[in-house]
Amino acid sequence: MNREESRIILANNLRHFRKKSGLTALQLCARLQERLHLDSPYARNTLTEWETGRYEPPLFVIIALSEIFEITVDELVREKQGKE
Repeated sequence: MNREESRIILANNLRHFRKKSGLTALQLCARLQERLHLDSPYARNTLTEWETGRYEPPLFVIIALSEIFEITVDELVREKQGKE
């Protein structure tokens, strides 16, 4: 798997787990702000760029996202096994 493919898998998983959690993009940005103790939230368009695979979030954000979704980092960054 190359870097482009892994970025797309992360993007798809991020979008999937955000929707599964019932969070809007703005709500997830606010949760990240809380979790990471930021002065201001990530912009919604930053999250959109992560969810489309244009950019990938830094590792500390991936870890925070997995905590928010209550999943492992592995579940967030790897392709699901046994896809239908």
